[in-house]
Amino acid sequence: MSNSKYQRSIYAKVRRKMIFAALLSAFAVFVVAAAALFFVRMGVADVSKELGDQAADNSVDNMTELTETSLQDTARNRAMLSDAKLQTVSRAVNVIADNATAVMSHPERYKDRPIPPPDPQNKGKIVAQVVYAADAAADKLVREVGLLGNLQDMQLALLNTEDTIASMQIGSETGIMVMIDEMSDVKTSPFDPRVRPWYVAAKEEQGLIWTDVFDDAFGRGLSMTCGVPYYDADGRIVGVVSGGMLLSTLNDTVAGARVGKSGKTFIVNETGDILISEDVSKDASGNIVKENLLKSDSESMRDVAKSMTEGKSGIERVSFEGTEYFMAYSPLTARPWSFAVLVETGEVLSPVEVMRQDISNFTDRALAEIQTIFFIALGAFLFLLLGIALFEFHLSRKVSAGITAPIITLTQAVQGLLDREELELDLRIETGDEIEELANTFTNMTARLKDYIRHLTVVTAEKGRIETELNVAKRIQASMLPCIFPPFPEMSEFDLYAIMRPAKEVGGDFYDFFLIDKNTLCIIVADVSGKGVPAALFMVIAKILIKNNAQAGMRPSEVFETVNNLLCENNEEEMFVTAFMGYLDIPTGTFTFVNAGHNPPIVRQGDSFQPIKMRPGFVLAGLANVRYIENRIALKAGDAICMYTDGVTEATNGEDELYSLARLIDAANRESLEDLTAFTMNIKASIAEFESGVEQADDITLLSFRYDGKNAAGKPRVAANHSALQTESAGSDEPRAETAADGDGGSDAPHAETAADEDGGSDAPRAETAADEDAVIAPPCDPDAEKLNILSGSARELEIDADKTNLNRVLSFITEPLRARDVGAAHISQIEVAAEEVFVNIASYAYTPERGRVKIRCFLGDVLVLIFEDEGKPFDPLSLPDPDINLFAEERTIGGLGIFMTKKIMDKVSYRYEDGKNILTLGKKLS
Repeated sequence: MSNSKYQRSIYAKVRRKMIFAALLSAFAVFVVAAAALFFVRMGVADVSKELGDQAADNSVDNMTELTETSLQDTARNRAMLSDAKLQTVSRAVNVIADNATAVMSHPERYKDRPIPPPDPQNKGKIVAQVVYAADAAADKLVREVGLLGNLQDMQLALLNTEDTIASMQIGSETGIMVMIDEMSDVKTSPFDPRVRPWYVAAKEEQGLIWTDVFDDAFGRGLSMTCGVPYYDADGRIVGVVSGGMLLSTLNDTVAGARVGKSGKTFIVNETGDILISEDVSKDASGNIVKENLLKSDSESMRDVAKSMTEGKSGIERVSFEGTEYFMAYSPLTARPWSFAVLVETGEVLSPVEVMRQDISNFTDRALAEIQTIFFIALGAFLFLLLGIALFEFHLSRKVSAGITAPIITLTQAVQGLLDREELELDLRIETGDEIEELANTFTNMTARLKDYIRHLTVVTAEKGRIETELNVAKRIQASMLPCIFPPFPEMSEFDLYAIMRPAKEVGGDFYDFFLIDKNTLCIIVADVSGKGVPAALFMVIAKILIKNNAQAGMRPSEVFETVNNLLCENNEEEMFVTAFMGYLDIPTGTFTFVNAGHNPPIVRQGDSFQPIKMRPGFVLAGLANVRYIENRIALKAGDAICMYTDGVTEATNGEDELYSLARLIDAANRESLEDLTAFTMNIKASIAEFESGVEQADDITLLSFRYDGKNAAGKPRVAANHSALQTESAGSDEPRAETAADGDGGSDAPHAETAADEDGGSDAPRAETAADEDAVIAPPCDPDAEKLNILSGSARELEIDADKTNLNRVLSFITEPLRARDVGAAHISQIEVAAEEVFVNIASYAYTPERGRVKIRCFLGDVLVLIFEDEGKPFDPLSLPDPDINLFAEERTIGGLGIFMTKKIMDKVSYRYEDGKNILTLGKKLS
């Protein structure tokens, strides 16, 4: 395709369309503008008039809305201010009444503070003075007056700091009247407080009261009084405390709310009376004249007054004393009163009428100016349209050429790429716009595409090499695991089968079994933290170390203790291994095993599989110098054990449900033990069916073992049904039958017996650090650990003797709900180590040499919270420094390492001493 062809097609099209679009746009604008000017001229008069009327109406609405808002705010704010003054008095009276109750309930704690009688020389000074009722024996009331004198400093302080309070009084049932004010010159005896309205009302109400407005007896003007009774130790009312408030205080608030020249403000009480206003009138007898709005001649005023007495707030238009008003009202909270603000509607709306006339005059002037502007604009627009047409014709030629030339160059360059095998493009288009940007983008894209193809070639080759190496690693790992079954065809005493399915090309799970001697079979199932190549490498190391040390003649606990220390060395990646290992004494069926934080196996001794109840020790490579407990069970012919890793119980389906231990037990109970291969593969199929196509998240390992007995003849024999588990007593060479009562409260679940079950305080191995028997130490941590989210979960409590023999009961109490929740074995192992450390320390040191109790509370929600309480010697384990774990064991100070491990395991640790108790709180998140 030639250049001229490109030029003709693109150039002509662009130019024609530009000219056509320009002329069409100009004509359309002219027509629309002319029509618009015409109709604007025709309709401007009506619009202007409507606009003026609407503006006036809107002004009325806006002015009305603004007035209503302003009045409502004024009424609400003044009601709040009045409330504040009333509450100042009521709070002060309550404070004095509370203190009076404290003094009269415990008089033995207070000395006499005499109060003098009224003294004219104290006129104008705020002082305390005492007077008595006519029937009161002053000489017998000296002690009571002295006790009440302890309150005078507080009363004087309140009167001197609170202007709202005019006076304070204390009247007693014995006729004592203590008055605090500046009118000592007019106070005389006798004066009986018991007949005063505030005393009578407070005693009847047995709580805080306010009197009605009255004329102060001492000439200070209109007043109100707040009263509160006070009590003795038996709860009897022995007097009333009161505080006086002059109405002038509220009058200032009322008068300050006046709006405009015609505004009025007042306070209405619960019966509709105008209680407080700018002017209060009295009748001929000197009584206060109260106007009742509920009885007003105006129906609108009566309706508003009813709303005010009901405690409502709002704003209405009312007729009051022959005039129309805006009336806003808001309730008080301290008293059942309501604050009202009124302003005449005429005063509010008079400016609007002035504005309406101004708008009308402005509209007439605008019409005349629009007529002139219309004809001038029409002529100018015609002249402008002609100029635009000439300019567009000339501009279209240049624009068309400028647009088409670089597009043709770009098209030819890109088309040339299709004719060459090499990706080379060098465009030099300098238009300074999107076309230049497009050309640069094509050039860069070509270069990047060339680099990408070259890089893709290298990556593809590298990926092939890695896949080849991973396949080799997978075959090497598979070859390290025993894969010939039956493994010992010449031995009829037992049978076993195992599988391992990694989540990635290689995995961290492994199993192993081998003969240590002709009478001892070793079985191992383990899980390395993490997945993939790192886990596989750590798995190889752990497997070799365990096997080498086991074949060296070590006991199971010694193997784990040795391997644990070896794995801890240079473990910079902080990986760890959970492992379960057992030695089967082939002639007797005694199975001795240790657990390093692994899922307990399930065992069938009778009709069904059940998990072995045992204490998992700490994980391997987690912490140096950990000791591990050996457990034993006695197997009969036909008994079976199924070992697994957490990839089995934590397999998930599409609804994020776990396969769980319960499903594993159900699957195992459905299968026959006649053929262990079929037994194991059917459980694996059950897991795959449960996952329903969901990608496997963790390595899955299963090892099935059946003990056929010394006299088995090739075919496995199934033992008779029995509900108790055969175990071997520690320290005895003969197996014994452990009944359900030997376990944990009658449970039918198998229970692994340990040396600690015998005497609790022996030196048998237990999962703790070698130096954890000293004082506990913790770093600074959140003192509010007890405030973790515990209310959403379940709560349990155990109170038990602080004795090491009760350790197993304590650990069972803590871990049973965790296992019921399917909490992972690693979490349970860590929690057991921490709980054991705390309980053993309490048992060893809290009450020495005496004996005592310890209370353990367990809150289980999204977070596990354990609270240990004892009444032993006060000791704060968080007050000592952390041990230096970089030193060798023989260089470290004895003690402190155990609690240091507890702090590392748990998420929160806090201590407090309260009510004679040491309270240590541990918290750990379970999600």
